[in-house]
Amino acid sequence: MIRILVADDDQGLRLSVKSTLESTKRYQVTEAFDGINALEKIKSESFEVAVLDVDMPRMSGLETLKQIKEQNPGTVVIVMTAFASIDAAVQAVKDGAYNYLSKPVSGDDLISLVDKAVAANAMITNIAASAPVMMENGRKFIGNNQ
Repeated sequence: MIRILVADDDQGLRLSVKSTLESTKRYQVTEAFDGINALEKIKSESFEVAVLDVDMPRMSGLETLKQIKEQNPGTVVIVMTAFASIDAAVQAVKDGAYNYLSKPVSGDDLISLVDKAVAANAMITNIAASAPVMMENGRKFIGNNQ
């Protein structure tokens, strides 16, 4: 089962996202009430996907995104906000977000986006796992330089 972390300070929205995703029977969702709580959970558990609100107390979703990508670059991060701006969306993608959504998000759109994010992540993981690895003097090399 795919593990997803949903971080939002709005408990009602967290519950809605959790219910929507878990209704597919493909996803197990853990909730976090803000960015710091999300990072605590990321340190102790492994998640394939994180869905973050931008505007949260103690730590914004954009700062949480950066720290998640530093700790586990393989986690796919989707950023949501009620106050969408082009600049924030561009920054989120530059910082490693898979996508940037405006609230409210329909359940079907959310499921579709998470499905695509999981598929993209699986493809990247499979490609990385199949890359040729060469050992030389006890050190790993991936690829070569000619």
